[in-house]
Amino acid sequence: MAIETIPAIYVKAIVTSLQLRGWDRETLLLKLGVSDEILDAEKARIARSSYLNFTGYLALKLQDENFGLLATPLKPGTFAMLCHSCINCDSLEHFLRRMIKHLALVNNDASF
Repeated sequence: MAIETIPAIYVKAIVTSLQLRGWDRETLLLKLGVSDEILDAEKARIARSSYLNFTGYLALKLQDENFGLLATPLKPGTFAMLCHSCINCDSLEHFLRRMIKHLALVNNDASF
C-alpha cells in the first residue's frame, strides 16, 4: 500500500517552526507548492511528492533531517542509517528498541 498523501497538519508544523525562526512563510509555501488555505484546512492532505521534495530541500538547506524541530540538528544521512539498522527487525518491538538506541547515539535531544 503506497501512501500518496500526507496530512497538511504535519507540514504546517514544520512551516510554523521555521517561521518562528525567521523564515518567510510565502517563500516556504512557494517551495512546497501549496497555498495557505490548504495548510489551514482541517483535513487537508498534501501530495507525497510535494512533501518529499519540500522536506528533502529543507534537510539539505538546514543540514538537519528534523527541520529544526530539535535543538540539535540530525545530520543528513541519519535517517538512512536508521533505516539500515532497522531493516532486519523481526517485530515492532524490536524495531522500536533499535530506533530508540540509534537516536540516543546521534542526538541527545530525542528521548523516548
